Amino acid sequence: MKLLVILFLLFSVSFGQKPGDTVFAGAQVHTFVFHFDYPSYLDSLYKSNADGDYILGSVSINGADFDSVGVRFKGTSSFDNYPSHKKSFRIKLNKYKDQEFNGLKRINLNNGWSDPSMLREKLYLDFLYQQNITAPRANFAKVYIDSLYWGLYTMVEQVDKTFLEHRFNNNNGNLYKAEGQSYLDWRGANQENYYSYYDLKTNEKENDRGDLVRLLDVINNSSNDNFAKALDSIFEIDSFVRAWAANNFIINRDSYFGSANNFYLYMNKNTDKFSWIIWDTNLTFGGRGNSDSLDIFWYGSPRPLIERLLSFPQYREIYIQSMNEIEKAFDESFFFSKIDTLFSLIKPYYFSDSLKMYSNEQAQENLNITIDRNPGLKSFIVNRKYNVKKQLVPLISSIHFSGPVPASITLSQNYPNPFNSKTTISYSVGENNDSNEQGGSIGTKRAVSLNVNLSIFNLLGQKIAVLVNKKQTTGRYAISFEAGQMTSGIYLYILKTSSGFVACRKMILLK
Repeated sequence: MKLLVILFLLFSVSFGQKPGDTVFAGAQVHTFVFHFDYPSYLDSLYKSNADGDYILGSVSINGADFDSVGVRFKGTSSFDNYPSHKKSFRIKLNKYKDQEFNGLKRINLNNGWSDPSMLREKLYLDFLYQQNITAPRANFAKVYIDSLYWGLYTMVEQVDKTFLEHRFNNNNGNLYKAEGQSYLDWRGANQENYYSYYDLKTNEKENDRGDLVRLLDVINNSSNDNFAKALDSIFEIDSFVRAWAANNFIINRDSYFGSANNFYLYMNKNTDKFSWIIWDTNLTFGGRGNSDSLDIFWYGSPRPLIERLLSFPQYREIYIQSMNEIEKAFDESFFFSKIDTLFSLIKPYYFSDSLKMYSNEQAQENLNITIDRNPGLKSFIVNRKYNVKKQLVPLISSIHFSGPVPASITLSQNYPNPFNSKTTISYSVGENNDSNEQGGSIGTKRAVSLNVNLSIFNLLGQKIAVLVNKKQTTGRYAISFEAGQMTSGIYLYILKTSSGFVACRKMILLK
């Protein structure tokens, strides 16, 4: 048996790290030092936000030097309404020559506009990653222009071909970025009608947006009898519902369900379906005055995708179930500890930031109390969890899960990875599935109960720990793992179920 385990580990696991795994692991403050060869660089940076063109510069990242890179200011509200020169940056390392940093070719440095705590984006994106909801990753950066300290920023992963390859194992599909008032409404069959609402970020030369038009046609024009089948054939409904539930739970109105903005759609060539990607999350946790008692079904109008999904009982039930799963994972003690840890990490760099939007006192106070219409993080977390749970109680008791359930059993990459002492492993239990191929499916989807075992092994095939060994029902799960006295190195975690499903992934412990 031990030999079989070792052979499985050897042939099932890729040991290469993926782009960004090091810089986005855990909580870190990276160092960026820009240099421009001409004195009018600031005027050029301001102009770059208007025309979208990069200017030539160089940057040192954690002591690694990159010359001839593209740099520009970016943003709309974060640009127009930020009261100093501390604008957000976008860096294109490969603009003028082939170069990358930790596998990344593009990097965003966000100025934290309208977030006194400077923690909202990092907290939310870490939570999404833990819950296997597709979104970029984030960490922190202290930024200089030559010897002048420009301030503390949030370093955010760019949604580009590198990101797509990392998340979807392919990057040759069409990637669309919502550009404001992107309701997913029908504007006719002419592709040009959608140019100003959905910016095509890949395959620009071909410029064939027929797939997007087909999706919008299904959302808006398919009959009620055909809607569910037609939408499922072109759209990853589950990825959208999970993103919608997360945005609503943590109240990110600057998203599709509020501002009709800040999302990507990707035509995943492995599934031939569109996947949903969350973007721009600095106004989460009720940013800009949103009430923590917001109705869990609230959305702006028109939102044809939400409106049609909610008109079908099975999709309404999936949404309620997703909200319930997020409520269970939304652990107050975890968030409180993380808030304290992150703020302690960034405090010296944030407090010495003379260009920031808020005072040191406001930054500290926003961990607990409302500042400038931004709820205190800890008070919001407590109140929102209570209010969502209160809304869910009468709804959960009426759910019989008559509609689709998670399509398969899946095992996600632990986060953070590499990790130092503590990490989280997420997985889902889907339909009862007689195939032992990950993602396989047989028969009609239904809620199930399976015996589940999740264990940690070293590279010799020796079992280090058993994290789960019990019967579990359909749903998504997240397990926190403490490495304790384990030594640094590569370990593997294996998920097995009574249906015959087996999956293995690698994790790296760095102490």
